[in-house]
Amino acid sequence: MAWPASALPVPEDSEGRLYAGVLGKLMVSSDDGDSWTQLADAPLHSSLVPNSLLARDSQGRFYLSPTTGVAPAIYVNDLGSSTWETLPMPPSPSIFKLDFDKQDRLLAATSAGLYRFESE
Repeated sequence: MAWPASALPVPEDSEGRLYAGVLGKLMVSSDDGDSWTQLADAPLHSSLVPNSLLARDSQGRFYLSPTTGVAPAIYVNDLGSSTWETLPMPPSPSIFKLDFDKQDRLLAATSAGLYRFESE
């Protein structure tokens, strides 16, 4: 299935599954992207179309930040959950990248600098 290049990067887990946030859904592929299965609906107020940042931590939680069309936010979802929780936002109008440090803490690169979220 082809999606806009803005849907990239696509997180991959240790078993080779690919994950993407597109078309209002969190999707997974176990065949290198030839077919996709829905895991969860997108968070409220997030269309995931086509510009959203998606990251996955080592515990399997997904982090999503819409980059256009809605107020800045970072949402987190435990795999298998149908709900998304909202994380406190860094004081910045724009988030450009989500990633993790060596201690598996979420990092958000923003227009105001790099922010690290401490684990609970």
